[in-house]
Amino acid sequence: MRASRRTLLGVAFAALTASCGRGPDPAGAGTAPLEVGVLYAGLTYPAGFGAGVQYATHRTNRIGGRSVAVQWVDDQGDPEVATAAAERLIARGVRVLAGGSTSEVALRLATLAAAHRVLFISGPAEDDTITGVNRYTFRSGRQAYQDLLALRAVAGTLKNALLVAPSPDALAAAAPVFGIPGVVAPPDAKGIDQRPDQVIVLPGPWPAAFWETLVRDHPSVFTVLGARSTWRDYGTAGSALRLAGYYFDGAENNFASRQMRAFAPGRRSDLSQPAGFVGAQLVVRALQYGPDDVDRMIAALEGFEFSSANGFPLRVRAEDHALVQPMFQAWLIPVGTGYSAITAAKLDAAVVAPPPVRAQWR
Repeated sequence: MRASRRTLLGVAFAALTASCGRGPDPAGAGTAPLEVGVLYAGLTYPAGFGAGVQYATHRTNRIGGRSVAVQWVDDQGDPEVATAAAERLIARGVRVLAGGSTSEVALRLATLAAAHRVLFISGPAEDDTITGVNRYTFRSGRQAYQDLLALRAVAGTLKNALLVAPSPDALAAAAPVFGIPGVVAPPDAKGIDQRPDQVIVLPGPWPAAFWETLVRDHPSVFTVLGARSTWRDYGTAGSALRLAGYYFDGAENNFASRQMRAFAPGRRSDLSQPAGFVGAQLVVRALQYGPDDVDRMIAALEGFEFSSANGFPLRVRAEDHALVQPMFQAWLIPVGTGYSAITAAKLDAAVVAPPPVRAQWR
């Protein structure tokens, strides 16, 4: 039986409010709950956040003598809904926000955080401009440029290669990373007149027929692995693709990833769950070092290096608040009418680190 959205969030919230031990002490005194506003859409990110709080507080949901009180807000992917909710939370005295289900939502929340001098840990939003946008904003997920660097690493030596993009803007953004000829292709792949040995396909709304045509006509096809719900779009071609991925269920096998999976809907983790898990780790660290002082929170996060559900090391780059982290090469294996992913290789964090941004506050 499939659990409802309300039931799954209730399980995450119940785990968040459990207290079964002693956690690390925060800087400063007090007994009032440490409130955190989490804005989300869907179940995956909040499930990761709930697991991350439990992991980072050693299953106590406490930092010293104070409990962590999460205020969950479904932002519906709407910037106006998210902004109004965040303003209400800030008016109540909440100094830490996390999440934002889309890039547009995250950028609005980043602007709001700077205006009110509160901490914002951006969630799964991929927009590169979130990095370095202001000193109050940090990342907990990957950014689009990291996807490109991971795809470049998986492709290896490029010989007789072609870059395929869904739009001129996507092609222009990716071209400097690959340095090979590129085309904007229609969904039926019929616009690809060349016969390259390697085809590097940027993420887009590609149908099954597109992938099936490519793997039939070209020896090696590379792309970025998306959320599990998108795998059916590969049709019968999935197992022939060479994939770069931020995360998929089973990509990493450590204590943190097992804890994260235990909170996942159906106990199967997915693409945006690590962003929630890492976001919770960053929130807990910030509250440990400056529960009532945002400047101390920022200082505690800049340069922070740690292990998480998607591997080690992860590092918050001090100069622009990018999250430098490992990624993965993957294969899809047919299982029943769908696919399961396996790790072919781990990509070192330094290999997929985005170039530093000249942060506006430096």
